[in-house]
Amino acid sequence: DRFDIGYHYYANKDVLPLAFAADKKATEFDFYQLEKKTSEKNYFAFRNLWFRSLFPDQFKEDYFITVPEEYVSEPVVTNGMFVNDELTTMTEILRKDMTSEELENIGESSSSSGKDNDKLGQEDSENEELAKNVIKYYRTNKELPIYLEFKMTVPVKGEYYFNLSVPHTYNEFTIYVNNIQLSQEHEGTFFSQLFRLGTYEEGDEVTVTVKADTKSFSYLNAYFGYVDFEKFDSQFAGINRDKVIVNEAVDGYVNLSTNVEESEMVITTVPYEDGWTLLIDGKEEEIVPYQDAFIAINVPSGSHTCELKFTAPGFKAGAAISCVGALGMIVFAVIDTKKKKAKA
Repeated sequence: DRFDIGYHYYANKDVLPLAFAADKKATEFDFYQLEKKTSEKNYFAFRNLWFRSLFPDQFKEDYFITVPEEYVSEPVVTNGMFVNDELTTMTEILRKDMTSEELENIGESSSSSGKDNDKLGQEDSENEELAKNVIKYYRTNKELPIYLEFKMTVPVKGEYYFNLSVPHTYNEFTIYVNNIQLSQEHEGTFFSQLFRLGTYEEGDEVTVTVKADTKSFSYLNAYFGYVDFEKFDSQFAGINRDKVIVNEAVDGYVNLSTNVEESEMVITTVPYEDGWTLLIDGKEEEIVPYQDAFIAINVPSGSHTCELKFTAPGFKAGAAISCVGALGMIVFAVIDTKKKKAKA
């Protein structure tokens, strides 16, 4: 409780079991897509797309709603000046009109013209696009912080969040909601986040203030959003949990009974790591990683038994080496005993 606003405990009634049936195309969903985006980093929209990729027949409606623009005021900036970093020099303007022959005469090729040629030949288009879209404010009075104030009129009663998206990581800043300190972020340690603002009634005014005691502050997008729990709960309740039954789940072993359709697969919440072996009806099969985080199983349609068994990587080799070492000690002891008897 760093900011003396009290502890909060929550119960989550919408929990999936250890293993469940999901759409087979769910593995194609790019979980890291927002980190590659150069504009419109909307984490509310992302949540809707993620659940829809898992359960397309159930999650047809958005449940994480971005507050429409008419309810949100333009940010008020204090002690900050917006500067377009995409400054173009006269040399660069002239280069654009030069022919290939003229560029070669000044020691450049047409492909090497530009502000920052990548010596490794790697594409830098993403960073260039981010530079065009980023909103950056420079501090005008070095004795005072930069303040950004975002205001929203609550459209419907509900639990609200604030999504502050950045190109890479945050500058150092403190964030407040209605003048109450919500969080403090340190430079380079946090990526884009969702900040929970609390629950509000329709018509309430909510003010989010960002205080940055730094030379500049940059961000890409700022959105308000809320959760429509009725839509989420009704769609979540439609997930069929009977297609996968967890018969046993102990340390290093999971046994499942499955009865999925051809268009479905099984996703577990078992961490994906080396050492796991998958058996379907007693036959070893290949494990499918889900988002490089969990174990998924491409099980055939119909009734099957799936087993996951874990053996620590290197355990067998280590055990073999230990056995060889122990055997060597026994042999050495026997030989040593015989030598002592021979001397006696």
